Amino acid sequence: DSSNNGQQGGSLRARRLQRQQEAQKAIHQENVDGYTWSFRVHNGEAEIVAERDGKFSCAVSPKPTGDVAIPAVLGDAKVTSIGRDALKGCDELLSVTMPKDVKDVQIGAFCNCGKLASVNFSQYLRSIGNNAFMGCRKLAPVTIPVSVTNIGEAAFAYCLEMKHIDVEVGNQVFASIDGVVYTKDRAELVVCPSGMTSVAIPDSVMKIRNGSFTGCEGLTSLTIPS
Repeated sequence: DSSNNGQQGGSLRARRLQRQQEAQKAIHQENVDGYTWSFRVHNGEAEIVAERDGKFSCAVSPKPTGDVAIPAVLGDAKVTSIGRDALKGCDELLSVTMPKDVKDVQIGAFCNCGKLASVNFSQYLRSIGNNAFMGCRKLAPVTIPVSVTNIGEAAFAYCLEMKHIDVEVGNQVFASIDGVVYTKDRAELVVCPSGMTSVAIPDSVMKIRNGSFTGCEGLTSLTIPS
């Protein structure tokens, strides 16, 4: 009997775990200010998602236009992540304001938003994923918040209006020198803004990160330390 009870208990735990995993994968939708947002909830935090059955489409319906504030709360959970390709290709999006709890802007989240000109990052942002803002050709210079610890490959590639990138004083990982982003120790070049025409790399730099100069179509002068 004790053996059967143990088996039943294990089976119940397995089913409970399965239900929890299914709930975490479930896509929910909520209408906020005329837009329907798709999201999933995990551990009480919401991620805006574009993925449905292995395919990606805009996480917002209809596609957002003009100035958009991302909801701070969806499904009674605070929004902490903007998922992969979430707003990719939103051609009429002009500006985005992120709520304070967003920690993660994932791969390609705003890729090819051709008219996006302004982004207000969240104060607790930690990570900007690969290609996150690639192809945002109108995006003005941005300031990387003090909390950011990761900037992905080609995150700001082909942002042709971006003449410089600043980093908030106090950031422990990155620093901006003459508008170019380096690691704090100045040993690695991380991002060259696509709108720059001339760059002189400091003698301290030992490495240039992959994708650092992707999309720098107007760059005519590059000085590399010997």
